[in-house]
Amino acid sequence: MSNEHYREERVKRFDSLIETNEQIIQDLETAAVKSRDNRKKLLARMDRRQAEIERLRIENNRLLDILFNQRNQEDNPN
Repeated sequence: MSNEHYREERVKRFDSLIETNEQIIQDLETAAVKSRDNRKKLLARMDRRQAEIERLRIENNRLLDILFNQRNQEDNPN
């Protein structure tokens, strides 16, 4: 194998490695973007759920206050 042929083969291998690495980097960037989008969506869903839980907690406390007041009125009719 001549030196020139050997160099050409090395250049082809390096070119192939570079192309493969570029594709891997591009795939990783795409995956990172998708991951960020999914994380944002998940956090938004969690925020909505948390707000809903807080609303239900407030409503439950309100109902408990009503029931407690009713019971007090029944126990202490004046």
